[in-house]
Amino acid sequence: MQFLVLIALALICVAAMSNERVGVTLALLVGLAQDPVRKIIPGEPVYMTALVGVVVVATFAGLVLRGEHLGANELFDRMPTMRIPVTLYVGWVLLQAGHAFVTSGSLVLPIIGLIAYLAPLVTLLVGYHFVRSSDDLCRALWVYVVAASLMCVSVAASYWGVNSRWFEAVGEGLNAFAVQGGILELHNGLFRGSELAGWHGATAGIFALIVALFWNRIPGPRWLYLGLAMFCLACVFFTGRRKFIVEGGVFVILLTWFVVRLKMPAARMLPNLIGLLLLGVMVVAGVKLYSADGDWDRYFVRLVKVKDEAPDRIKNVGFHNLKWVYKRNGFFGKGAGVASSGAQHFGGGSKLVGSAAEGGLGKIMAELGVPGLLFGIGLVFAFVRHAWSRFRQIGRMGRAEVGLAAALLCFILSNALIFLISHMIYGDVFVLILLGLSAGAMLRLIDLPTENGAAKPGDGQQTSQRISNEAYWANVRI
Repeated sequence: MQFLVLIALALICVAAMSNERVGVTLALLVGLAQDPVRKIIPGEPVYMTALVGVVVVATFAGLVLRGEHLGANELFDRMPTMRIPVTLYVGWVLLQAGHAFVTSGSLVLPIIGLIAYLAPLVTLLVGYHFVRSSDDLCRALWVYVVAASLMCVSVAASYWGVNSRWFEAVGEGLNAFAVQGGILELHNGLFRGSELAGWHGATAGIFALIVALFWNRIPGPRWLYLGLAMFCLACVFFTGRRKFIVEGGVFVILLTWFVVRLKMPAARMLPNLIGLLLLGVMVVAGVKLYSADGDWDRYFVRLVKVKDEAPDRIKNVGFHNLKWVYKRNGFFGKGAGVASSGAQHFGGGSKLVGSAAEGGLGKIMAELGVPGLLFGIGLVFAFVRHAWSRFRQIGRMGRAEVGLAAALLCFILSNALIFLISHMIYGDVFVLILLGLSAGAMLRLIDLPTENGAAKPGDGQQTSQRISNEAYWANVRI
C-alpha cells in the first residue's frame, strides 16, 4: 500500500511541476486526502502528514525551472519595510535550529522547528506567484471548500452514530468533559483527529463565506455556499473544539470592521449575511430536532460556557504563563522545534520545556527565547502595517481584489488569536501551508491594482482610473 501511495505521489508531483495552478490545486486535495489514506496503511506512518509538503516543494521547483523569480528580493522591492524584520526572524530561527540540536541531541527536532517557522514563508512565495487574478484565488478556494465539505460529512455521520474504521482517530483521540458531567465524545470523521477536523471545518466555512461574498463568477447560487458555510461550522460543533467556532465569529467581526472602515458598500452584503443568519437558525433547529440521544444539549452548553472561560484563558495561557516559560527555558529558549507538536516523541515536549508553553507566545519563547519572540512580533507588525497601508491606498476602488484581500487578512488574524491560546494545530504541515498560501495570495491581491495600472502608491486623485464600488457590487446576486 505504501508503495502505491509513493507512486501516486510521484505522478502528482510531476503534474504539480508543470503548472503552479495545477500544483496548488493538487496540494489542497492531497492535504485533505492524506489523513484518511494514512488510516488504512498499517502502522499509520507519521510521514503521511507531510505528503502535502512534497507537492508544494514540487510546485516551487516547477516555478524555478520555468524561470520564475521566486527570491525574496522581488517582494522586498514592493514592501521594503519587511526586509529587516524578515531577515532578523529567519536568521534567528536558523541559529535556534542549531541550538535545538545542542539542547536535545536530536536531528529531528531542528527539522520540525524549521518547518514550523519557515514553511509559511516558503508557501507565501508560492501563493504570491500563484495568484494572477482574483479568479485564480477563488477557484482554489472553491476546490478546497467542496473537498473539505465532503470531509465534514464524515464528521456529521460520526456524530449521528455511523461506525467505521475510517472515522477512528489516529493515535489516542481527544475527549472533553461535559458541563453536566461525563465524557463528551469529540468526533473527527475522516480527519485524523478532532482538532484537525475542527480547524478545517472552520476554515472551509470561512472560505465558503468568502467565495459567496466576493466571487463575481461563482458557479451556482450564492445561497448554496452560504449553506455550506453553516454546515461546515455546524460540524465544528460536533468536534467539540470550541475555539474554532470562536475563530469563525472573530472572522465575521473583523470582516465587518474592514467593510465599514474601508467604506465598502456593506448594504450589498446585507442580503447575503441575513441569508447566512437564517441558514444558521435552520441548521441549529435541525440539529436540535434530530440530535442523537440528546447529546446536542451537552455540546451546546459546553459551547456557551466559552464566553465565560475565554477571557481568563486568553489572559492566563496567552500572557501570564510567559513568566513560567521564561523561568523554565531562560532568555534564549531551548531551540526551534523543542516545544512543537510531535516533539515529545524525539526528546522534546513538556518534559523539556515545561507545561506552561501551551499558548503560541509561550511556545515561541520556549523555543526561540525572548529575542525570537520580539523578532516574531516585529515581523507580524510589519506585515499588518504594510497590508493596512496598501488597503488605505486601494480600499475605495471597489475591485473584487480588495474584498478578497481583506477577507484573507481577517482569516489570518483570526488564526493569530487562536494561536495565542493554543499552538497545537499550528504544528500541522497542511495548516501552515494554507496559512502561508493565504498570506501570499493576500499580498498579491493588494498589489494587483498597481500592477494593472489602476492605482499608484500615494495617488490621491479620485478616479477616472478607479472602478467604482457600485460597478462591482451591482453584479453581486444571491
